[in-house]
Amino acid sequence: MFKKNILFTFIITLIFIIILYFLTFFYTKFVVHFSNLELIKHNNQISFIEKYQKRLHHLRHYKEKALDFTDPKNLLFYSEKNNKPDQKSVLLLGDSWFEQLLTYKLSKDLLKNYLKENNLNGYNGGITSYSPSLMLLQYKILIEDFKLKPNYLIIYIDQHDFGDEVCRYKNNQYFRNNQLWAIRDVLVNPRLVNVSKIEKENIPIIFKEIKKFNYFLKERLFLAYNKSKKIFKRNKNVYGCDKEKVYSYLTKPTVNDLDYFKKTINRFLDYVYSDSQIEKILIVTFPHRNHLKNVTNLSLQNEKIDILLKPSKAFKIDVGDIVKEYLTNKDKKKIQHLNFRDLIEKNTFKIEKKDFINNDFYSHLIEESHLRFSETIIKKLKSMIN
Repeated sequence: MFKKNILFTFIITLIFIIILYFLTFFYTKFVVHFSNLELIKHNNQISFIEKYQKRLHHLRHYKEKALDFTDPKNLLFYSEKNNKPDQKSVLLLGDSWFEQLLTYKLSKDLLKNYLKENNLNGYNGGITSYSPSLMLLQYKILIEDFKLKPNYLIIYIDQHDFGDEVCRYKNNQYFRNNQLWAIRDVLVNPRLVNVSKIEKENIPIIFKEIKKFNYFLKERLFLAYNKSKKIFKRNKNVYGCDKEKVYSYLTKPTVNDLDYFKKTINRFLDYVYSDSQIEKILIVTFPHRNHLKNVTNLSLQNEKIDILLKPSKAFKIDVGDIVKEYLTNKDKKKIQHLNFRDLIEKNTFKIEKKDFINNDFYSHLIEESHLRFSETIIKKLKSMIN
């Protein structure tokens, strides 16, 4: 009798689990629409992303319409070759501000013409949310895997790199021989690659949907586990860093976080500065609109972040000051700093509220103003090379 009860309980439990599984399956498919995620269409893109996601937190978004990703290396850097491979070249590293040099036609044409007129090869490695640690890894990969040999390096360090470094990347770093080896994303890129690979399998659709669903369950378990670690203060912060948190590092910086951010800048700049093939390095910084006295502070309606930005001029950190500190004892013939905040305060680069994209969280410039930004950078690079 006892054994029968156990068997009955087991069968009922198994039936319950099966029913729950398929209820959840239909919920995720038709309510959450997990199976309708965006997919990578081309195998060469899948393999490229899969390879470099092991070291780089993310690449360019493969659906960016302004870029041609039939050549998957454009996910990592874009080439503008005008002459023989042994001619001198310029490499740009940074975040979305330099990626806009590929998507804003005015700035793109300006850079292209400058390179052509001066017989230079150009490589643009600007990728959204890339900060010093990721740029360091990217630089190593470009040199080692793609055999780039840049002579001139232009680096854009953004104000929000502070929050990105401490909140998004710090606890996802992997080292080999005491050297930074990788910063990994454990959720978005793996999902993109794995779901795309499942979609390309030569199996019936129902099995594809079940495999996607199983991946979804695995992902949810991971997120629940990560959340539990956060509750007990043991998290690696492997996923989840909202805009409020990113902003908070500029408004409420701690000494430890600021010291860490300085180290990430120093580590990156020390590495490229010591590279003998690099002749000139230009570091560019631009203020957030909340740094400026003559521009109304950003105020996003219905955003919690609005609380953080009051009182006015709440930002306490400017990455330009950190770069200035780093350059104190460096050779100005090799490495210089183009600090747009200085230019704005001297009124040699004029900026108004209308120059910023309306309600843009990261203070990006509109296309016409970005052109003036690009012109100033090229002018500075010309003077350094000459």
